[in-house]
Amino acid sequence: MHWPLFFSKYIKMWENWYDHIPTRESIIAPELGAR
Repeated sequence: MHWPLFFSKYIKMWENWYDHIPTRESIIAPELGAR
């Protein structure tokens, strides 16, 4: 696993989520439940 590459893709994905969904809670809540 190439961690820098993984994190760059992960961060890009989260940036896209933030662009599409205005409220943080709708993003964080499912993420916390998935752990």
